[in-house]
Amino acid sequence: MYYHLIECERRSSILHVGWFYRLVFQDIETQCFYETMIDPKYRNFKNWQNIIENSHKGLLINNVMLKTTNNNKTFINADSKPEIVFSLDNPKEMETVFADWRATKGKFNQLFE
Repeated sequence: MYYHLIECERRSSILHVGWFYRLVFQDIETQCFYETMIDPKYRNFKNWQNIIENSHKGLLINNVMLKTTNNNKTFINADSKPEIVFSLDNPKEMETVFADWRATKGKFNQLFE
């Protein structure tokens, strides 16, 4: 699965003095949205640091695990080890790329039906 970074927001933490990052991603296949919370004080921050530092770009990542809570909310597990598979300097261009991809996705398969 591939996920497009939609938002990276730095927020104040209520757990300790400091802040954390809230990242929102969209699955490019299902178009569902998922979020994760990354705290710089935790060991898993190193897994996400490159994504946070490049969040001003259009990013496509993979290698993340989804986790569902007891109340059926699904989010990206912060202990994942995401990889950037594609990036564009202008994040708005990424939206155009995915719109074009979704519009033509089924046409290749139709050639073989």
